[in-house]
Amino acid sequence: MVEFIEDTVNQTCICKSDKLVTDILIEKSNDGFVFFEFRVTKGSVPKELSGKYSSINKAKEAVTAYLNQKSESVAVKRAYFAKSLEERKELNASKHQ
Repeated sequence: MVEFIEDTVNQTCICKSDKLVTDILIEKSNDGFVFFEFRVTKGSVPKELSGKYSSINKAKEAVTAYLNQKSESVAVKRAYFAKSLEERKELNASKHQ
């Protein structure tokens, strides 16, 4: 699932997904043209999303297609397993008392 938080005044869009820990940002390119490009909060932009897009809607379509094919990142899996481990520890601790 992809959630888009769009800011039309600043021409930016934040893309949140449950498959990634970091957010993907769509913002206007600084080269003076009308293109949009991606930026991520941590790390580098995935190779599949590198490049420039003519509109925010085209960039949203690219992000949606990318995230539909991508599996959960290692960081997301690690966080899920850590959370489930903590829940099991709390459940087992309450049984022994």
